[in-house]
Amino acid sequence: MFHRAMRALSPGLAFLRSPLALRVAGLSSTPATSSSSSSSSSSSSTSSASSSSNLDCATVASSSAADASHHAFKGSSLVKIPHVHNRSNTHRSRSVVTQLLWMERLAKEKQDLLRPAIASGDAASIINQGALTKRMRDSYSEIHLPFGSLESLRDDYTNVYGTIRFGKLLEDIDAFAANVAYKHCDDSNPLTPPLTIVTASVDRIDILNPLTMRDLALMGFVSWVGTSSMEVSIWLVDAHELHAARAEKLQAQGKPALFVTSPVTADGELGILDIGSPELYLTPSEVPCRNILLTASVTMVARDPVTQKATNVNRLEPESPEERVIFAMGAANKLRRKERAARSLSKMPPTAEESALVHDLFLKRAAVQQRHLDAANFVMMRDTIMSSTTVCQPQDRNIHHRIFGGWLMRNAYELAWAASHFYARAPPVFVALDDISFQKPVEIGSILSYTSQVTFARGFPHKSFHVSVRADIIDPVTGRQETTNVFHFVFVCEKPIKPLLPETYEESMKYLESMRRYIDGKLLTKREAEAREEQRRLSAKL
Repeated sequence: MFHRAMRALSPGLAFLRSPLALRVAGLSSTPATSSSSSSSSSSSSTSSASSSSNLDCATVASSSAADASHHAFKGSSLVKIPHVHNRSNTHRSRSVVTQLLWMERLAKEKQDLLRPAIASGDAASIINQGALTKRMRDSYSEIHLPFGSLESLRDDYTNVYGTIRFGKLLEDIDAFAANVAYKHCDDSNPLTPPLTIVTASVDRIDILNPLTMRDLALMGFVSWVGTSSMEVSIWLVDAHELHAARAEKLQAQGKPALFVTSPVTADGELGILDIGSPELYLTPSEVPCRNILLTASVTMVARDPVTQKATNVNRLEPESPEERVIFAMGAANKLRRKERAARSLSKMPPTAEESALVHDLFLKRAAVQQRHLDAANFVMMRDTIMSSTTVCQPQDRNIHHRIFGGWLMRNAYELAWAASHFYARAPPVFVALDDISFQKPVEIGSILSYTSQVTFARGFPHKSFHVSVRADIIDPVTGRQETTNVFHFVFVCEKPIKPLLPETYEESMKYLESMRRYIDGKLLTKREAEAREEQRRLSAKL
C-alpha cells in the first residue's frame, strides 16, 4: 500500500529532485534548523542566481534575524526571490509570484515526504484519517505584490497601457487559492501524505476599484467547506493599508504593532509573507472598503493521493458572528450554483419573458435584413467570433503535471479582451469573471483551441457586455473536439457600443444564458456588498 502511495506522489517527487527544482527552489533535503543555516541557504541561493542567466532562484526559509526589521512575525514563513536584472526573465512562462507559491508548497510537501517516519509507516493508516475541525484563521494567508516598490516585478506585470496585466493576476489567484486550501487540509502530521488539491471552479471575480500600479497584497482563507470541497475567499487590497489595519488591530488589543513595513527586504529582494500567527489574521471588514480592489471566490476539491478519488477535508468552525456571515455566503454560493445548473437552457426552455425577448430580437434582425433598420447600428453575433489554437507545452504544466488552470484562464482572458476591443472599437475595461468550471484536465501535448464570442450586449446607453470563451481539446487524427472549459467575462467601455443581434436559435440561447449570468452577477455583487457591510457592523460591535 505504501508503494502505491509513493508511486502516486512520484511525479511531484521527481520534480522536486530535478535540477530545475533544486536550482529554482534552493532547497536541501532537510529544513533549516537555525537562523544561521537559513541565512546561509539564502546566501548560496543568491550566488546561484547571479551565475544563472535564465532562472528565477528563490529561497524558501524562515525569517532570519537579518530580516527581523522588515518581517517581524512569529511562526510565519518568508519566500524571497532575488532582484533579477536580466531582462530576458520577463518572458518566463509563469509569473514570478506563481513560481514562488509553487516552490513554497512543494518545499512543504518535500519536507513531509522525505521524513524517515513515512518509510516505516503503514500507508493504510496514514490516508483518509479522521478530519479535524479548523478555524478560518488557520488557513489565512497573504502574498505581497510590490508593484510600486519593485521595478523588476512591475515590468513583469505591466501591459501595453502601463496598467496591470490582469491575465498574470489570474494565474496568481489560482495558485494562491491552492496554497490556502493546502493549509486548511494540513493536519500537522508528518505521516500523512499531502492531498491532491485541484481547482473545481472560479465562481466569481469582481473588480471593485481600479487596479493601479502600487504595492498590493492578496489575502485569503478557506471560508466554507463541504465534504471534499472548499471555498477559498480572496481579496486584493492596498498593501500599506493592510499593514496599517493590522497595526491598528494589534494596538487595540494592547499588543506590539508588529507588521511588515515594506514588502521588499533590505537587500532588494521580493518578500512574500505567509502569515502563520493566528493573532495576525484579518477579515475583509478590518480593511477600509476603498482599499479592497478585487474579490474572488474559488472552489477547490481534495483528492486522495493514491486513488485520486474525492476525499474528506477538515471541517470548518466559524468563531464569530462575522465569520458566520462569511460561512453562510459560501453555503449560499453552492446553492446558487446548483440552482443555475438546474434551470440551464440546456435543460429547461426559456421563460415566457425570455421567449418574448427572443421574438423581439428576431423582428429586429428581420427589419435589418429588409433594410427597415440600418445594419450599421447593430453588430451581428457571428461577426464577433475570434479564435486561437495552441499546443500545450511542458512549461505550461502545474505541480501535478497537468496544464495549469491559471494559464488557461490567462489565455482565455487575453483572447476575450482582444475580442472585446474589436467589438467596442475602443479599449475595454474588465469588471467581472463569472463561473469558470474546469470540466476536464488538460494534458501536456494537447492541441487546445480557444473560441471567443460576444454573447450579450444591449448597446448604448448601457456600457457593459458579456464575452464567452470556449476551450476545446482537438484530436489531430480524428478531428474530434472535447470542451474542457467555458469562461465568462464582463467588460465595460466608456465609448458608446452597438447592440448585439443574434441570428440563429443557438445564438439566441447564448444571448439569454449570458443575460442570465449578467443579471445574476449584478444581484450577487449587491448581496456581497450588503454582506460586507453586515460584517463591518458586527466587527464594530466586537
